[in-house]
Amino acid sequence: MRRVLREPLLHFLVAGVVIFAVERGLREEAAPPAPPVVLTEGFVEGLRLEAARRGGGEGADEEALVRTYLREEALFREAKRLGLDRGDELVRRRLIQKMEFLLRSGVEVGEPSDGELRALLEAEPERFRQPARLHFTHVFFDPARRQDAEGDARALLAELGPETERAEGRGDLFLRGYAFDAPLPALRGELGGGLVAAAMEAPVGRWSGPIRSRFGVHLLRVEERRPERRATLEEARGALVDAWTRDATEERFEAAVGRLVEALPLEDPREARP
Repeated sequence: MRRVLREPLLHFLVAGVVIFAVERGLREEAAPPAPPVVLTEGFVEGLRLEAARRGGGEGADEEALVRTYLREEALFREAKRLGLDRGDELVRRRLIQKMEFLLRSGVEVGEPSDGELRALLEAEPERFRQPARLHFTHVFFDPARRQDAEGDARALLAELGPETERAEGRGDLFLRGYAFDAPLPALRGELGGGLVAAAMEAPVGRWSGPIRSRFGVHLLRVEERRPERRATLEEARGALVDAWTRDATEERFEAAVGRLVEALPLEDPREARP
């Protein structure tokens, strides 16, 4: 028995238990009494709505919802009383995210003036450039319906003169439409890069083809190609308002965080270094 009592490991364990008990006792003495849980009608209705939002809460028993909440709240409060939230990086990150959300949601920036929008456009013109646009019409030939779609397209091309602006009725149904006037990125997404690339190389004001795409065969008439350019205030107004609002919100949010950092008690031994 005496040999066991002289073991250093036993001394270490006993010291640890004593320190934990003293620290816990100090926390319990210093901690103010926890506020009571007040089960108002509005609070219980909130439990019901949250259960419905999560799914499966429709028609849930009110007392069951309250019991579940009280069980979770009791466990939560006891975990906090024991300090289990301290030193947990997941809990820390979650609280930081919630605080960031609260600070951002409390920021009010109002509406920007035309002067502020114009200043943003002049400061960052590349951010609001208008992409290149392409305006063209086409006739579609469906290989699933024709024995020789390319031959039919060539035959029609020989008939179409420069003055013929629309000829979709001479081809097959194309559900995406026959006339397009949109930025190049949008056209590539809708029609594919091959067809758009061919339209960028085709002559303006007359029919050309046949051109194959993932849909089938086309004849094209390019009406206009507009290069990428700097946007005007009115063209970029929507994007400018969104960008100004995001920038102003972030600026005010960072200012609020900065005030919290300034108020943070800090000891930095490095300042005493020679």
